[in-house]
Amino acid sequence: MMDLVLEEDVTVPGTLSGCSGLVPSVPDDLDGINPNAGLGNGLLPNVSEETVSPTRARNMKDFENQITELKKENFNLKLRIYFLEERMQQEFHGPTEHIYKTNIELKVEVESLKRELQEREQLLIKASKAVESLAEAGGSEIQRVKEDARKKVQQVEDLLTKRILLLEKDVTAAQAELEKAFAGTETEKALRLRLESKLSEMKKMHEGDLAMALVLDEKDRLIEELKLSLKSKEALIQCLKEEKSQMACPDENVSSGELRGLCAAPREEKERETEAAQMEHQKERNSFQERIQALEEDLREKEREIATEKKKKK
Repeated sequence: MMDLVLEEDVTVPGTLSGCSGLVPSVPDDLDGINPNAGLGNGLLPNVSEETVSPTRARNMKDFENQITELKKENFNLKLRIYFLEERMQQEFHGPTEHIYKTNIELKVEVESLKRELQEREQLLIKASKAVESLAEAGGSEIQRVKEDARKKVQQVEDLLTKRILLLEKDVTAAQAELEKAFAGTETEKALRLRLESKLSEMKKMHEGDLAMALVLDEKDRLIEELKLSLKSKEALIQCLKEEKSQMACPDENVSSGELRGLCAAPREEKERETEAAQMEHQKERNSFQERIQALEEDLREKEREIATEKKKKK
């Protein structure tokens, strides 16, 4: 009967070394096995695919460690079944019903563990795919956020650059207006100085013209006085000539002896006075003429100076 049980139970190895064929192969890069991991310790609860949250998914290392622990636990259970059956064969002395029942229960437990292990492996594969997809999506999302941020920064830089260019243009225009206004102020200042200088010159020329006019008036007055004096002298000379002519032509009623007696002394005296007066008159006439010519020449010179100044003003 024990042989029949062993033949039907293909999950129980014939030897201890044969049990390794029942355990799935473990990856070579696993490390850090948790000795406290197990099926009933609460570290790996039974969860469905829909309840796995990507944000709460365990990392790949934790899943691999748990799978390793499950495989070890499965292997330990198989060893326990093997040793129990071996002991039952050695100490077989009772009814076989209990043995069949125990064997069936162990088979059910082993199959349950296999099924749970397969489910955990599938869940692990799906979780790893979800993590990879999240990593890819997160990378693309980060790249998109970076690109959006770069575009926004570029837009801000472009906006600031345009604003700076506009401000520079405004500053340049304001500087040009300021320089233009300053140049206009300097021009107005120079023009005002020139006008003030011309006004001062005109005042001086006006004062000179007034002085010149006074001098000319004075000279005109002197000329008129000299002309009147000359006319007076000429009138005196004419009077003396008339008296001389009257003395040269005596009255017929007067005898020659009386005439000679009356006119002898005064005649000579009159002649001398007349000649002296004529000579004095001639001298004064010449002096007056010279003074008049000098005044007229001086007057013409002043008129020429006034004309020259007027031309310069124009």
